[in-house]
Parts: sequence; structure tokens; C-alpha cells
Amino acid sequence: MMRIALCFLIVIEILCHGFFKDYCREVPVSWIYIITGLSIGLLPIIRNIHSDLSSTKKQDSISLSLPFILLMSLGVIHYCKEIFTAVQIDYRVADMLPVIDKMSLRFTQGEPVYGIIPEIWDGMQPIYLPAMWLPYSLHHILDIDMRWISVFAMLIGCGLMISSLKKSRYSHIDLSTLGIPLVLLWTMMTVYDYSMISLSQEGIVIGYYLVLCYALMSRAWWLVGLSLGLCLMSRYGLAPWALGLGIYLLLSKKYNILKQVTVGTLVTTIILIISTGTLPHLKMIFGMPQNYLASVQADPGKYLPTIEANLGLAKYFSFEYLGGLHHAQLWISIILPILLFGFYKYYKINTSFNLFALCALKLSLVVFYNLLIIPYSYLFYTSTFVSVAVLSGFILESYKEVEFNSVLVTD
Repeated sequence: MMRIALCFLIVIEILCHGFFKDYCREVPVSWIYIITGLSIGLLPIIRNIHSDLSSTKKQDSISLSLPFILLMSLGVIHYCKEIFTAVQIDYRVADMLPVIDKMSLRFTQGEPVYGIIPEIWDGMQPIYLPAMWLPYSLHHILDIDMRWISVFAMLIGCGLMISSLKKSRYSHIDLSTLGIPLVLLWTMMTVYDYSMISLSQEGIVIGYYLVLCYALMSRAWWLVGLSLGLCLMSRYGLAPWALGLGIYLLLSKKYNILKQVTVGTLVTTIILIISTGTLPHLKMIFGMPQNYLASVQADPGKYLPTIEANLGLAKYFSFEYLGGLHHAQLWISIILPILLFGFYKYYKINTSFNLFALCALKLSLVVFYNLLIIPYSYLFYTSTFVSVAVLSGFILESYKEVEFNSVLVTD
């Protein structure tokens, strides 16, 4: 069954984050991760989902989905409490959270957010987009560890992936198929290697992406626009995928959907930029990728351990060729989603548009993250969570009562 194959591939992808890197040193883990990710994005496109319906008796699994979400959340909260007690936030270990902490504190106090932070590295320029740091203002208001914001964002996103299935009648094995990679993924982050949970802000980005995936599965186009704005205002790497989506909707004359997505995205983006005082600093923020390249080339030894120890293709390039990798990432990230949506527009594909858009998102993320010149390990989790969303979308679409050749884009 196709969903079992997807589940297996996601498990392999998850194990690449840590287990394979630590215990299979002779295996090209980065290539396994890339091939697995591409396969997850491609298989639902090349295989007709309606011929893959489960032969088991369908039943309403809503009675199990809610307990599963609760049990998973309780387990995650238990382990995270221990992690947060054991690992303190220290800019000398990782400066992402301390910088975001200061930015969000300034916002709650009505101070300029993007001024130099003298307490960190004797003066550090904050460069994060507003949707990255703004949610962490809650930790100052509620007086909680700021890392809970990331954890709850991911838990909400996972809950949406599971709850999206209750719109269909499906077998309990489908809930198990989705649950296995989710449990393994959380185990990897809370038991095996909890650096992503304890030291990074990536959880809030993952939450945004999962809301976007849920909106695509639900065909909630206003929510697609809102979540797309949040994604772009946390990391703008999603912009090419959004452009490809917009071009497809325009060429397909889906004007009502295009209007909802565009207005939702623009309104969210404008509100975030203006209300947080980000507008005067956009040029500086958008110039950071080029600054990263200059930093790596100026001090290779500082970044070499990170490049060699983590996923991605940067380890296969000498430092003098990292500039070429950087430009390849830029152009491939722009061209790929446009080609994918163009392929869907002009060739007959027996996959719903909503599932295809999820797969195109997954493929775009595989390319974007694996071509990073500084491949920090926590960054790759976003792509893997989207893999779970692809599986959820595949299961959901499998049971929709639609004509074999229909394209599920509705106004």
C-alpha cells in the first residue's frame, strides 16, 4: 500500500537526522536524506491515489485520534520539562533564542526592536523577520520558558495533521500509519537529540508550515494566505513556491482563490511589517544570505565542523565553490516550483491539486535546505514535518468521493 511506503520513507528520513549520522558513518546519509525526501514528494504525484484505497473496513477513528493527540502531547510536555530544566538558554552556546528573547521583550516594552543588542557578543544586530520573534512575546506576558512557544506551535500543527483525517471515514491502520512517524519524530527531538527543542526557534516555523499544509488539505484559501504570510515573515525561502502557486492559479483562471490567497498573504505581511517596525530594516534582513556566504569564506574553520557534521550537500564542496552552491540554491529554488506547477497545469496528472501543492512544497523544501551553505541541523526538521503532512494529505485524499480524473480546486 502506498501509505505504508510513505510511512517507511518518512521513518528513514527521520532516522537520518541523528541515528544514521551517528551509527552508519560509512553510509552517505546526506544522499539518503535527499533521495528519501524527493521520493516522498514524488510518489503521490506519480501514483494514482484512488487505486490505492484500503481494502479494510472503513470506520470512524475520531474516537482514537483525540486520545492519541492528548497522549502524544502529555509525553512531549513531560520530556520537554526535563530538557528545559537541564539545558539553560545561553548565547555562548546558541544565540538564536537569546536574540529573539531580547527582540520580543523590546516589543512588549514599546522599544525599537531592531537596535543593536549590546549584551550579546558585545553588540549583535538582530536580523529575524517579525513572525519569527513576535510569538515569543507571549513568554514575557505569561512568564513561561520561551521554548514552550515552539513546542506548543509544533503540537498544534501535529494536532491539525491528525484532526484533518476526521473529515473522512478511514481505517484505524491509517491513524497508526500517521502516528508512527510522529511518535518517532518527537522521540528523536526529545530523547535522542534535543538540541532542536532546547536551543533553536525552529518550532515556530514548523508550526506555520503545518498550518499552511492543513489549510491546503482543507481548501481553506483565506487560511492559506494567512499562513503563507506567516511563513514568509519567518523565512522568505517559501517565496518561490508561493510565486509558482500564484502563477498556476492565474493561468487556471481560479481568480477567486487567487484573490483570497493574495489578499490573505498581503494583509498578514503588511500588518506584521508595519506593527513591529520591521519596514526600515528589510534591506538589511534580505541581505543576510550574502553576508553568511562572506562569513563562511572569510573564516572557513569556524563553520567547517557544522558543515561536515550535518545533512546537506555543502560538505561535498570546497570553500571556494560555496558561492556557486549558494547561487545554485537561489536559482533552483526559484525555478523548481514554477516548473512543477507548470507541469501540473499542462500535463494530465491524476492527483488532486491540493495534494500536488503539498508535494510541490515538500520538493521545494528538500532542494532549499539541502543546498544551504551553512546547514544547521535544526533547519531540516521543517522539511521532515512537511513529509508527515504529505502522508496526512495522501490519506485524506484517498477517501474523498471524487471522479477519477477530477482536479480538486474549488472556489
